[in-house]
Amino acid sequence: MRFLAVMLAALALGAVAMDAQLPQPSRTHLVIVVDGLRPDYVTPALMPRLVRLGQRGIVFNAHHAVFPTVTRVNASSIATGTYPETHGLLGNTVYVPSVNATRGLDTGSRANLEAIARAEGRLLTAPSLGEILQQAGKKIFACGSGTSGAAFLLNHAVANGAIVHHEFTRPPAFAARVLEKLGPPPPHALPNVAQNRRAVDAYLTLGLEELHPDVTLMWISDPDTTAHTRGIGAPATREALTLVDAEIGRIEDTLQARGLLARTNLIVTSDHGFSTHTGALKLEALVDPFVHTMPDGSRDIVVSEGAIYLRGGPGVNVAARVAAIVAALQRRPEVGAIFTRPTGRGGAEGTVPGTLSFDVA
Repeated sequence: MRFLAVMLAALALGAVAMDAQLPQPSRTHLVIVVDGLRPDYVTPALMPRLVRLGQRGIVFNAHHAVFPTVTRVNASSIATGTYPETHGLLGNTVYVPSVNATRGLDTGSRANLEAIARAEGRLLTAPSLGEILQQAGKKIFACGSGTSGAAFLLNHAVANGAIVHHEFTRPPAFAARVLEKLGPPPPHALPNVAQNRRAVDAYLTLGLEELHPDVTLMWISDPDTTAHTRGIGAPATREALTLVDAEIGRIEDTLQARGLLARTNLIVTSDHGFSTHTGALKLEALVDPFVHTMPDGSRDIVVSEGAIYLRGGPGVNVAARVAAIVAALQRRPEVGAIFTRPTGRGGAEGTVPGTLSFDVA
């Protein structure tokens, strides 16, 4: 799925001290990720401010999400500038046996991501923008209204950077100041207007007035959360788009009023689009006939989102079982492309006939 990016100025690419006297960088960069924004949502009727922003700037018509086209995979790609094969996070739910050997972990949970980092020694296998900026003596600020995991991925190495989210603040010592400036977090709603507005307020107050970051990554949860529940063209989803557009306009107007717009590169993008579908893939039920019981009584196959993991064990012919599972899946009309280990490094074909290589995912 394609997604939209708008740039208001030429793009040029942290350490955050909690000091209102910090000097302001000569040029700053604000990246707004509008979760689930389809290009055809951006119309004069629904999103007039974003349309006008694109008319004055640059619209990338061939821009697209990375595969798999899900939120936290693309959040990791936005944070690192790399594909999943490089940053290592391959799904909204991932299997990390060093944390839990019997089930997948929801990457929407910051606690799960922190557990992965502790167990594996690091969360991502590529350096993030925050880490790179910190090494260069610059600073990054992340704020958002999506899941705690999505916000955490934008600046997971925090160090002397900052994250403001309605569920947590990094560094923790900054939490009292956040509460003082923004008040208590509002509840989630459809559309998620109050939490979206709080994320924008975090940038306009704490970001612009106190932190003065070189780069800000802002994650807005709508239209994604509303569209998942109400549908792509539902009145609530259309309202969510209009409200998000108003927040983009508020950001632009505030930057203009403070004399900051001319030196701010304003980029609006999305993590993925949206499409309709019928039915649901019940992958766990499809692999049930192939499950064996481990000595501890647990299943030896773990299904994590769209991935199937064979835990193995003594006397298990893994290759034969993988081939049998693939054959069963290939007979199902609801199953599309299947990926297995490559026959050779960089090859397009998987080890099981009729499958694609992980290397082309």
